[in-house]
Amino acid sequence: MKKMIPIMVLVVLALILIPIPAILLDILIALNLLFAFIILLAALRTKKLTDFPSCPALLLLSTVFGLAVTIDAARFILTKGAAFDGRLIQLFAALAAGSGGTVHTAAGFTVFIAISVIFTVVITRNCARAAEVAARFLLESMPGIQMYNDVEYSNGNIDKKEADARKEALKKESDFCDRIIGASKFISGNGKIILIIVAITIFGGIIIGARFHDESIYDAIKIYAPLAISSGFFFLLPVVFLSIAAKRVLYHISSVQYAAKNKNDEKTDEAKELPTDLLTLELGFGLIPLVDKDKGAELLERMQGMRRVIALEMGIVIPKIRIIDNMLLYPSEYCFKIRGVDTGKNTIRMGCCLCINSGFVKEELAGEETKDPAYGLPALWIPEDKRDEAERAGYTVVDPPSIIATHLTEIIKRHAAELLDDKEAECTEQ
Repeated sequence: MKKMIPIMVLVVLALILIPIPAILLDILIALNLLFAFIILLAALRTKKLTDFPSCPALLLLSTVFGLAVTIDAARFILTKGAAFDGRLIQLFAALAAGSGGTVHTAAGFTVFIAISVIFTVVITRNCARAAEVAARFLLESMPGIQMYNDVEYSNGNIDKKEADARKEALKKESDFCDRIIGASKFISGNGKIILIIVAITIFGGIIIGARFHDESIYDAIKIYAPLAISSGFFFLLPVVFLSIAAKRVLYHISSVQYAAKNKNDEKTDEAKELPTDLLTLELGFGLIPLVDKDKGAELLERMQGMRRVIALEMGIVIPKIRIIDNMLLYPSEYCFKIRGVDTGKNTIRMGCCLCINSGFVKEELAGEETKDPAYGLPALWIPEDKRDEAERAGYTVVDPPSIIATHLTEIIKRHAAELLDDKEAECTEQ
């Protein structure tokens, strides 16, 4: 594939710089459509990354090739005018844009605008956006997936060879997603460029026809507008194919990736025969550092302290709390569950502190407005380096681990009866 890139670049430059005969233009238009359609079919058959690793490169090459043919067709139309003899564009001009008069031309132009909006805005732009979001989601989920793989290796569920293979596969998917994002943006931009070229061809043709061929504006419109509209249809269709292909490839990767992960989860659960946890804390992958022992595991310490305080003050022995990562949560989101039912959810701003207005604030500070998740008091998110300033202003300043621990304390108080009903609750430290 890498050897083909210099050749394709030379071909594209030749198409832009060297005039070509009409028969060659028809062949290139057909190849452009065929190439894009083949890429789409390959994307639809893709089940994993290794099935189609060259997809981003092919998307870019096909897009650049189509753009070069578009420019060449526009030059051919402008130079030939009424003598234009490209069979495919002429045929489509007669069928889609019409050439029987002003009414047909106006109708064809109106239909072209409608279809262009559908192609470029509804399909191409949405597919490009969907591909970008899917790629971003995959990239953001990879640290959590890698942590999951590390846990599997530590527990002995997989050997070092398998762990290294998974790590390498994640690296390939990361590179693949980065390239797909760039290709999707390029494809989306290409659709807009084609519309600009069509408009230039129409207005340029009117000027050339009236100035150099002694044609009336009416006659120039009848000649150049149908041809430009026809070429626009031919070159927008491959853009749609490529946009759908980019989205489809990422969809398959994400589906296969999470299906495999869920399958491994089920096997692990069956092997260990673990019961459903009574109390669970689920974290978005962006909050994993709060429970990472290599980074201090501040949240675990706060929760241990919270459990001791609850036991002394309320006489309630807190059952085992399971902490897991949940890829369905936003990166900075956490969720408490009792017997699998959501009982509290909120968002944490890592690198920030929560400043709660206790009613004794001397000076208002600027920050992102929010509410304290435990008590619903008005609060602000501010950077950690402004903590001292907030305390001097009279705010109650709370760090992320304390926010989650305090929120958990209030949830336990509100649902104490449900927790006490479980006779198998054990007093185990986190």
